[in-house]
Amino acid sequence: MGKYALNESKGKQVAYQTGKIIHSSFPGLADKIMQPGDLRKRKDYLLAELVMGGVMLFVFKEGSRNAFDNDRKESVFRKDYQRAFKLRLPSTDAMEDLFRLLEGPQLERLKSVLIKELIEKKVFHKFRFMGKRYFVAIDGTGVSTYKSNYCGGCTSKTSKNGVSTYFHNVLEAKLVTSNDMSVSIATEWVQNENGKEYDKQYCELKAFKRLAVKLKKMYPRLPLVILADGLYANQTFFKICKDNGWGFIVTFKDGNLPSVNEEIALHDVGTYNKPVC
Repeated sequence: MGKYALNESKGKQVAYQTGKIIHSSFPGLADKIMQPGDLRKRKDYLLAELVMGGVMLFVFKEGSRNAFDNDRKESVFRKDYQRAFKLRLPSTDAMEDLFRLLEGPQLERLKSVLIKELIEKKVFHKFRFMGKRYFVAIDGTGVSTYKSNYCGGCTSKTSKNGVSTYFHNVLEAKLVTSNDMSVSIATEWVQNENGKEYDKQYCELKAFKRLAVKLKKMYPRLPLVILADGLYANQTFFKICKDNGWGFIVTFKDGNLPSVNEEIALHDVGTYNKPVC
């Protein structure tokens, strides 16, 4: 008996509610998924079935592909899944075959289409800054780590002990709200630049330049306030935001922009020494 069978009532409710939200928020989602075009030679499953299956692997918080395949073998699980999403559930091997063929921009285009639908429906409307601009947080995050350069393009860093670590990081742009929602709207891979070893500040700032171009292209008229940590307190970042018409809020740390730091310190001294009436 599988995990799903032991929790049939709870699992059925999760599948039903997830399917209800998807059909309500994104009507015609299957047709939108089909738009990028299908590069497969064998087409035993619809493109929408494979993409949706890959998404649900994470939505259901499966511990592994094997765990998802085990649930898939349960007749009750398959029946509830098909009833909720109106799609068949393929094996994770079939999903992997598709995702190896798809290029990143194809999936990101789909993500931007869905985000724009939510914006048009004013889902985030009440969370805008001063009733005008959307908060978008910029930050890097790790995706995977390896002992060797398995794909030939891994980012790498060597420790003081001479041990090399290979990994893939991304720079995320996430629309954030005061009720703790965090929705990815654009992603850019962080790369080693010019054959150099990974340097967080240098590589992330380079990635931000590419991410900014992507953000402006996907959401050309969306009014934004970019939220960033002290790593981005530099003239290049400020200029990119200004040129794109974006506001920004940046964490200011000791050591960032010494001239500005000194000016703030002088201002504070003048304020604190001012007599109280």
